[in-house]
This record gives sequence, C-alpha cells and structure tokens, in this order.
Amino acid sequence: FRAMLVEKDGHWVWGKNLSPTALIDQGLAVGIFEDSVRRSIDNYRNPNRTGKDAQAWSNAYLKAENFYLRQGI
Repeated sequence: FRAMLVEKDGHWVWGKNLSPTALIDQGLAVGIFEDSVRRSIDNYRNPNRTGKDAQAWSNAYLKAENFYLRQGI
C-alpha cells in the first residue's frame, strides 16, 4: 500500500481518498497483490523465503502503484 501514500503538509496521507481498510473489506487488496505473491508461494513453498523475495515485493508495489494511478481516471 506504500505506493498509495502522498505527502501533504509534511505528513503522509492516503492519496485520492483511498483507504487500505476499505480496499481489504471490498476484497480489492487480494486482487492487487495475489498474482505476484502467489507466484512466489508456489515457487518456494516456504513462508520465510517468500517473505524475503524481493521480486514478489517489487511486483506487489508495482501492482499497487498501477491500481492507484488508475483511480479517478
């Protein structure tokens, strides 16, 4: 969700009035992150290794950023 933060008056706030809890409640968070993390889970079958997989986290960030940028179009 870090890609959805913007700096405003010296504080970090959720951009475009997005709320991460609302995204989770609506089931949108799963769609944003599932593909990138799922691939790592399937490859490693090891939660520790998946949690440290830089590629999975990079892909998750890019997907969140893409989702954020498409809001309000």
